[in-house]
Amino acid sequence: MAVRGTRNCEIRFAAIGAGGAPGPWQNGGLHSNSRSMLLNHLTPGTMYLIQVCAHGGGGSVSGWSDGVQHMSM
Repeated sequence: MAVRGTRNCEIRFAAIGAGGAPGPWQNGGLHSNSRSMLLNHLTPGTMYLIQVCAHGGGGSVSGWSDGVQHMSM
């Protein structure tokens, strides 16, 4: 869902464990550049589920996006 006047994107991630179940969500912080969001402290070779939400003017916040799986290098 688009958020008018998006100012920041919040990101969260969870390591995917045995059986494909995601572990606890970890906060990836707020980012002002939606095209470049760096995640720190990931374990190389681990698959993660990643989601984002948009924060707009007037306190509006989107819901979390569909998750995307990505392996940390």
